[in-house]
Amino acid sequence: MKKLFALLFLPLILTLSACAVKQANALETIECPAAPETPKFYLTADLPSNTVLASSAEEGRSAVFLHENFTLVEEVFTAESLDEALLRVSGRRSDELKLLRVREFPQEEYRFAWTAAGEEGDLACSAALFSDGEYYYVLTVQCDAAAEKEYRSVFSDLLASAELEAV
Repeated sequence: MKKLFALLFLPLILTLSACAVKQANALETIECPAAPETPKFYLTADLPSNTVLASSAEEGRSAVFLHENFTLVEEVFTAESLDEALLRVSGRRSDELKLLRVREFPQEEYRFAWTAAGEEGDLACSAALFSDGEYYYVLTVQCDAAAEKEYRSVFSDLLASAELEAV
């Protein structure tokens, strides 16, 4: 009886395996974004002698320098447009700032100033913003708004000394 039972089910077992759904295994692919290119330039400026590097981040793309009466910030970043870069630096759009275009192609340079609220009162801020078409390079000077008149010529000379150097 067992032999008869096995003979009846053997063809059934063999035919059931032929009914299996043949489906290719689903493969997932993950696309890695291209490694970001390094900037082709770096920002230089004649910093006052009593300025100290307080912090640096992002492989040198961001640095904060302290002076006893003001703060300097250097940044290198990407942005979709000049307006987006200005918004990142100052918190304001281009139509809210008075932009002075210092240089044009191939390395655009803009200067602008604004005021901002700080932890200890209003801050007077000035910046020189450069663009090489891919990256934006900015040097920002921040000080107490009451002391801005005292340092105006220092800030002007400092921003005028800022320039891009090829890597």
